[in-house]
Amino acid sequence: MMNSDQENHVESARQFRAKAAEFAGLVRTTRSLRQGSEARRRQKAYTALAENEEWLAGNSDKLV
Repeated sequence: MMNSDQENHVESARQFRAKAAEFAGLVRTTRSLRQGSEARRRQKAYTALAENEEWLAGNSDKLV
């Protein structure tokens, strides 16, 4: 069973993954190299944030 901290991390991860998906869509549809690069950078950043939140949810018992 998850505690409220774990649930918060899971929900944050979902939100970050949704934002990453938005930027992935922009990467596929943009015609500007600069905008595509920026969208790709943001997609990677939101994906990393989601992965961090998932790690926190799975390892909250190891935090000080």
